[in-house]
Amino acid sequence: MTGEEMAVVTVRRGEDLGGLLRKMKIEVDGDVVAKLEQGSSIDLNIQPGRHVFRAKLDWQASAALEIHVAAESKIVLEISSGEYAQTFDGAFRRPDASLEIFQVSPNES
Repeated sequence: MTGEEMAVVTVRRGEDLGGLLRKMKIEVDGDVVAKLEQGSSIDLNIQPGRHVFRAKLDWQASAALEIHVAAESKIVLEISSGEYAQTFDGAFRRPDASLEIFQVSPNES
């Protein structure tokens, strides 16, 4: 890299309701970078700049979460298959936005 340090984005998956035995895929800028089981997490080294994060489980997905990642920052994201994903509406009418992804902590360093 040209003098800029990588940032660390921690993605955590809680003990969610859906996908009991399945791994949730984590995408950054359209590329799958990890697959998380319930209760697991991963630290991703990310280049500074704008990035789009998304979670996917089978045919369901989260809405895209665009965040600006500053050099040397530490960011925490949470993903889950919550109650909405278990409803008819979430599972079949709006599966492309039925999973949850949100930023918990910017913790810029």
